Amino acid sequence: MANITDLTNKSHEISVLCVDDDTLICENLGRILQGVFSKVKVVSSGVEGMNAFGKEPYDIVLADIIMPKMTGIEMVKKIREAGGECAVVFLSGSDDSEHLLEAIDLHADGFITKPLDVEKMFETLSKIIDGINSRMLALQYGRELEDRVIFEMQKNIEQTRIMLQQSRLAQIGEMITAISHLWKEPLCAINQLVQDIPDAFKYNELNEEYINRNVEKVACQIDYLTHTIDDFTNFFKANKTAEHFTFHEVLDPVLTLVEKDFKLSGITIQAHLTEGKVPLYTFKNELKQVIMNLLQYAKQEFARNGVESPLITLSLREEGESLYFSVKYNGGSKSSEALESIFEYDFDEQLQPPLGHIGLYLTKKIVNNNLGGDIVAGNDRDGVIFVIRLNKEK
Repeated sequence: MANITDLTNKSHEISVLCVDDDTLICENLGRILQGVFSKVKVVSSGVEGMNAFGKEPYDIVLADIIMPKMTGIEMVKKIREAGGECAVVFLSGSDDSEHLLEAIDLHADGFITKPLDVEKMFETLSKIIDGINSRMLALQYGRELEDRVIFEMQKNIEQTRIMLQQSRLAQIGEMITAISHLWKEPLCAINQLVQDIPDAFKYNELNEEYINRNVEKVACQIDYLTHTIDDFTNFFKANKTAEHFTFHEVLDPVLTLVEKDFKLSGITIQAHLTEGKVPLYTFKNELKQVIMNLLQYAKQEFARNGVESPLITLSLREEGESLYFSVKYNGGSKSSEALESIFEYDFDEQLQPPLGHIGLYLTKKIVNNNLGGDIVAGNDRDGVIFVIRLNKEK
């Protein structure tokens, strides 16, 4: 016989609805069940049972098969149709065999024959309770797992937000540095023109021709400064829709922006782009940002490794429906472990500068998620090569 104490301990949160039109059986069964379960409801008809379950769902329903007005089978059918997922135990007499197949179709969890055998009833209920408790534990585990997944997703979203912010700050710093290099020469030219005015006045050279010539020179330099700011504004403006363009239309503005800065740093850029007019259809400015990130990463590697003759080689080739763009630099090769993790946001900062690896992490995200391509990294002689695959416009 099932141990009553154990049964009581594991059923303290289980609710039972007992339905039988035999008043004597109902009363006796109710007293027995109330000694084990904390919540027991006893009713004497299928209609009452259905109404009771509609007001408050129960974990187990014990139902007599044969009852007037509404049989136990009909009651359970309505409960199932309403979405009730309770365990069902049918109380059956010797003449109820014709209804057993219907009971099986309703996924009955057990059958108890009349007259009631209390020992067998408790054994049946014990097995059912074990199943209910297992499902409850599984649901609880599922909820905890779901909460954990949501927590980790929120944490990753926050980490990505922080990295994006760091990347934006780094990009702003790089932009300011590039602007300062591009502005130095025209500002020096304007300064020289202004300083020459007192000397021109002193030596009687300040005539209409002198003024017109120098005003034109100053206006030219100011126009260059204005265009420089406009170029940077357009470069960092986010795309809203995909565009039709060729690779040269993306690369040329990037090289223009970094040209003076890289030249002052002693960095040479060689471009082998015979197929640069291949048409693309994707997010133009985001592809610009990817190329800029790779160039800036190479520049960081040159400074970090103290490269004497820094060289970046750009190549482009067409193959089938794909376009392959590579950025190769001679800033030192990396270990296989470093290459495997080079695009990860938590990459070891001892192996790679922090702003660099955030830039590479975001670069891979942009290429994979926004541009619909792929990017890989590998060693190539005395440095690292990045290869981007993009889909050509069909």
